[in-house]
Amino acid sequence: MTKGRRSKWRIKHLQELLNRPAPTNPPEIPPATSDLPIKCCTPTKERHQVIEKR
Repeated sequence: MTKGRRSKWRIKHLQELLNRPAPTNPPEIPPATSDLPIKCCTPTKERHQVIEKR
């Protein structure tokens, strides 16, 4: 599949996903029993360097 063809397929696929009707029976998702450990601090210079190398 060529790059242009793949791009067109992705656009069409995403449009179909985003424009589909809402489910009639939404899933029942229970609330979380505990909080996840999330760091809210500013990333360090070393962390930026690791991310840039990827």
